[in-house]
Amino acid sequence: MKKTIEPEENKSVLAQRREELGITQRQLSERCGISIQTISNIEQGRYSTERLEWEQFIKLCSALDWESIRELPSRLGPPTRKN
Repeated sequence: MKKTIEPEENKSVLAQRREELGITQRQLSERCGISIQTISNIEQGRYSTERLEWEQFIKLCSALDWESIRELPSRLGPPTRKN
């Protein structure tokens, strides 16, 4: 099982993981089909991953090499609504 990484102070889980993988917001956007603006908003805390559609959330996790919900940091939640 991969190690779960909690964010550094003042850095979002998403930004920290993206930087660990050495990819830009644009590259992440292209990999998961979520707009750069939405990724930026999630990283800055203005938009929650809970608001994404399940398909978007799964693509985002895959693009960040998180293969199961158990690997997700506690601060990154799955969508709360059903499609």
